[in-house]
Amino acid sequence: MSTGFQVIGASGAWQADESFASLALRQKGSTTFTAAGSYNRSAIAGINVGAGPWETPILAVRSDFPTLVLGMWLNGSQWNYTVVAPNNPQEGQNAGKSLDWWLFDRPADLGSTNGLVVRDAAGRVTFDAYQKYLRVRGIQTKSVNNVVDYGNGTLAHASTRVGMVTTVTQVTPGGQYTQLIGFAGAKVTGSTVSIGDWGGHQFVGVLPPDGPFPNVQDGQFLIVDVTNY
Repeated sequence: MSTGFQVIGASGAWQADESFASLALRQKGSTTFTAAGSYNRSAIAGINVGAGPWETPILAVRSDFPTLVLGMWLNGSQWNYTVVAPNNPQEGQNAGKSLDWWLFDRPADLGSTNGLVVRDAAGRVTFDAYQKYLRVRGIQTKSVNNVVDYGNGTLAHASTRVGMVTTVTQVTPGGQYTQLIGFAGAKVTGSTVSIGDWGGHQFVGVLPPDGPFPNVQDGQFLIVDVTNY
């Protein structure tokens, strides 16, 4: 932009702009995993973030065991996230464990009458100095930088690309196959974020005519600093 209000940090990144909303902390909480029937080697947790309205929501989660935000879905007027984690003897029993979560989106209009508030041409808040904002520490991809020590801070991760792999083993010649669908999940230990795979769902059956399905790209995660959030 050539005119108007804009704040740029030392790194050159935009921090506040009258045309684009900075993503602010809108909700936070914790949830507990239960054994999942459809993902028979995983545990599953649901996070209800309400009706919003949400514009560009980003959900960051934190746990000391691998987790993956698998998707967001609408139930009536209520938006929900599904998070999965390993739940089998080989890769860890995590049903009953909990994780913390933080939801970021366009800043809420709190009606602030002092401090710095920036609005766009439509009157919507793009920045409010009283709110807390998304702080990105890095991006990790399983095959590139699967383990990174950030040195400090309380860290969480947001799924930006769901990595899935499929392993197919023939059980009987020309007949049944075992197919194992694996997820890429991230975990936080101190200031270190690690990405790894686990077998999330296993079934035995006759492959469809177009199976087995090809693997998708590596799992990728946005690393977020939630210190004092």
